Amino acid sequence: MIRYLDVKRNLRSFSDVKRICRQLDPYLGSMMLNQVNGDVVWSVIQGRLSAVAARYGESVLSTMRALFRMARDEWQWIDTFPKIRLLTGEVERDRWLRREEAERLIRNCPPQLAALVRFALATGCRASEITGLEWTRVDLDRKTAWLNQTKNGTPRGVPLNEDAVEVLKEQIGKSLTHCATFQGNLGMASH
Repeated sequence: MIRYLDVKRNLRSFSDVKRICRQLDPYLGSMMLNQVNGDVVWSVIQGRLSAVAARYGESVLSTMRALFRMARDEWQWIDTFPKIRLLTGEVERDRWLRREEAERLIRNCPPQLAALVRFALATGCRASEITGLEWTRVDLDRKTAWLNQTKNGTPRGVPLNEDAVEVLKEQIGKSLTHCATFQGNLGMASH
């Protein structure tokens, strides 16, 4: 938990993550990761979540799943972990747009926002990552971009497909410093 919290420290929702980890501590705090099995997950659901709102329950389960994935995939501390499903009746957050939906979305956007949406669809980047992307961090020949401003504060490289490269080429000359030049009011920085 300590390492997980350290990794998540730069999140805007860090106080929520910390609160959830405190709630999980009585159930998981004395155990090694490889000791956590389906019965332990069930005890968390029964003991902690049965009396609270489903939305809170989903966030607890999502945090548990994220912690175990990180321990398995990034730190390689465990090989497997128990399946952690969302509560009955909950819907997964991830949903992919169908091609027709994406095309309709782009058609109904103002031109500069359409470019941002096209780039997001091509790369999976968040709006804040796109609006913060500087030309000095883009290599169109190698079809890569390096993001400094990510949700968790960790820089990462992004491969650019043909659609993303096309969007960037359309933005050349609109700003000397930043790739995105949207001037609307979306709660995003404008450059």
